[in-house]
Amino acid sequence: MPPFFYKAPLAIPRKVPKGRIIPLCSPDIRIGKCLITLTPKRIKAESLDKLRFSLKRILSKQKERNVDVHATYAVTKNPEGVKMGQGKGRIHHYVARVPAGYPVVHLPQLKPLNGSKHPLFWGFARAVGNLPLRCRFRSQQNEFEIDKLFVKTKQRLGDDVHNQRKLLKSRFQHC
Repeated sequence: MPPFFYKAPLAIPRKVPKGRIIPLCSPDIRIGKCLITLTPKRIKAESLDKLRFSLKRILSKQKERNVDVHATYAVTKNPEGVKMGQGKGRIHHYVARVPAGYPVVHLPQLKPLNGSKHPLFWGFARAVGNLPLRCRFRSQQNEFEIDKLFVKTKQRLGDDVHNQRKLLKSRFQHC
């Protein structure tokens, strides 16, 4: 079966009021690495394109990356020399309304290094300079300590042997 390619939504060429950015109802948690916004803000289409290209350059082309924010809202600007109150003017650029806590970029397949719980965010750190808002890195990997049963059993066996030796020493020393 041929691969499916996701096409970004097209920008709406209609004049829209500035409005309020609607906050998220619940946290948006995804498996993998995410770049999370800390404040609600509008992001221009140019900065999103710079972010996409820098991620493509930093990470290899084969790695899957999802930029889930799309600039679809039009922003108008009056021509220079026109007084206030003469209408909205023409569409100047497009923006994306991003609420706080929304993942802007998502890398699903990256896992932390062996032996460390904190993965490296070097790819994100270099790409964040293209965004005009404060962001934070989040890594959601479902690797729980309970899944590492062999480590727990070794520790438990070692503790049991140690406790048994202590018990035997205490019994034979009093005789």
